[in-house]
Amino acid sequence: MRRNHAIAWALIACPITLSDAYIHRKSPIKHPIGAIIIQAMIWDDVRYFLAVAREGSIRRAAVALGVNHSTVSRRIRQLEGRYGARLFDPLPSGFSLTPVGEDVLELARDIELDMSMLAERMAGRDVEISGSVRISIGDNFVPKLAPLLARMRATYPGMQIQVAVSNHVTDLVNREADIALRVSNLEPEPMAGQRIATMAMAAYASRRYLARNRGLLELSAFDWIGWDESWTNEHTRWMQQAIPKQNISCRVNSPAAMYEMTRAGAGVAHLLCYVGDADADLVRIIPEVSEFSAGLWLLTHPELRNTARIRAAMEFIEQDLAKEIDRIEGRSPGPARSRPAPDPHMPIR
Repeated sequence: MRRNHAIAWALIACPITLSDAYIHRKSPIKHPIGAIIIQAMIWDDVRYFLAVAREGSIRRAAVALGVNHSTVSRRIRQLEGRYGARLFDPLPSGFSLTPVGEDVLELARDIELDMSMLAERMAGRDVEISGSVRISIGDNFVPKLAPLLARMRATYPGMQIQVAVSNHVTDLVNREADIALRVSNLEPEPMAGQRIATMAMAAYASRRYLARNRGLLELSAFDWIGWDESWTNEHTRWMQQAIPKQNISCRVNSPAAMYEMTRAGAGVAHLLCYVGDADADLVRIIPEVSEFSAGLWLLTHPELRNTARIRAAMEFIEQDLAKEIDRIEGRSPGPARSRPAPDPHMPIR
């Protein structure tokens, strides 16, 4: 019997020996979670073994497991062949356990119980909506999204929010962030999420700038705030064609800097309506939304989309932003008002 018990442990515990834990306890497993996860393939063998032991038949076990009967037969043969020990004796009516199989059955039931408890504990922790959530946003979003994120934290006190400010594409594949808000008309690389709105843009100037330049009629005559050489996009290409170089008053390398320079009266700039319309000091110089509008994407890594805290955070962000959809898409000017449009020789985009 001692030999049978030793063989049973070899069948269950290889390549990591768990025998000490099972011999000396009847309480929940105390091994690190990683040790059990490393046992994934062994646990899969145990599932097949338990199904045959309970059903007494390869075919009935296959039905219980939802697999083909040949798969069950092959897995049992592999398990027996790996250690040179027979677990079942064939009978006309099915299969019966050998002495070694009886020892394995006792230990396998312990493992099954522990795996069940482990799953419940892991699921329970995740359902609590706790842990770190790293969110990547552009710098011009920070003032608008900070109140949203504060509300999210109040809703989920166990959530630790990390804000990663970046004006470039965040590499979700390499887990630089858990969630990203991206403004782009391009389909993002295969990620989980969706386009939740269109981020409208319009041309804005400060009231003080317009007061100093009442006589300007052509858009190309205004001072413009542009992007520096680190940015290449549709907007920079338009400015190269439409605005004389001498009328580009300054260049910046971030949306937040462009917004601040516009507020300071340095010239005209294309800003997100979500930002520009909320500022009483700014005025749309053309009422219409520009053609530079782009999609707003809420994204995460596919492997994270079913994680409770990530799912909760994405749902909260989407629902909260939905309340601002008119402003996001430029339909609600808010404090900012459009001045009478200039009569340009060249239409603004």
